[in-house]
Amino acid sequence: MQADAMSPCANAYATVAGDMKAVNAHLAHAHSLNPTVKDWLRFATVRITFFSGDFAACEAATGMEARLLPLVIFRTLALAMQGRKRAAVAAYCSMRRTFPKVGFDDYAARLPITAPAAKDVYEAAIRRL
Repeated sequence: MQADAMSPCANAYATVAGDMKAVNAHLAHAHSLNPTVKDWLRFATVRITFFSGDFAACEAATGMEARLLPLVIFRTLALAMQGRKRAAVAAYCSMRRTFPKVGFDDYAARLPITAPAAKDVYEAAIRRL
């Protein structure tokens, strides 16, 4: 399987099945096939590291200038889960200015998070924020 297909498949599997051990193995394999991942494929890394509980890796994967909505959402939530309240609030305020009509629930409805453990982490991050 090629990396460009494996990353999104691992992402979907993370939010549907919630088998993070398998998902992380698939993501690691995808990165070994293509170590210079395209920006749009960072999305899978961001979601998988977030749902795996590696919030520092999630934040790092979003990039310093996260501009795509999914990256902004997960950067904000990863900061909250790390207890970095000021940075999380600043990221949230920036997100609301850039994407005023989108909230965390809207995002979760568009890209459903159905695995109970993944959903719990996502909702815990929103509460912490």
